[in-house]
Amino acid sequence: MTQKNKSMIARFKILQVALNEFANYSYENSSINRICSEGNISKGVMYHHFKDKDELYLLCIRYCYDVMTSYYKDNLISSDNWKDEIKSFFEIRYNFFRENPMLKRIFFNTLLRMPKHLEKEIKRITKSLDELNYNFSMKILQKIKIRYGLKPEEIIFLLDVVQNMLNEKFHKKMESLEEGNDISLEYEKTAEKWIDIILYGICERD
Repeated sequence: MTQKNKSMIARFKILQVALNEFANYSYENSSINRICSEGNISKGVMYHHFKDKDELYLLCIRYCYDVMTSYYKDNLISSDNWKDEIKSFFEIRYNFFRENPMLKRIFFNTLLRMPKHLEKEIKRITKSLDELNYNFSMKILQKIKIRYGLKPEEIIFLLDVVQNMLNEKFHKKMESLEEGNDISLEYEKTAEKWIDIILYGICERD
């Protein structure tokens, strides 16, 4: 086996153990020592491939978002009925999280417990998925007869405001909970409710 292949195998092994670590612990509570112990990896091998926890953490985030973005692209449907497209979009998200529980935990740990000193790097990593969400929203809004005077960009801005509000609310909630508590389903249901309110308003439907 060549040195290059050995290096790839070692990095892959470290990645697998690290994914499990960052799925079960926030960045602050995760540990390189625990990763080495769980994976039977020497400190020398670890620091030969990764200079510090930040680099390893960002690799795991990139892996999570790359897999999730590819999953969306492979499963998104196009329909004349925009309601069916929205339903499908949420089903894709649910299915991905159901099939990839470890990546779901990493996703929500990143969303709600993002380490501030890595915020710029994480924003660059999440850009592809953010763009996919933006393009999907624009596509749907172009199919909807929106109220006169409103622009699609203004509605997307409102969606961003609501998401930031939810992120802040659930970030505070997670801080009060013990490590490992899963509030992702509550978050998803709350987000869906707010999207429904934005689309249909607060008035009773006829």
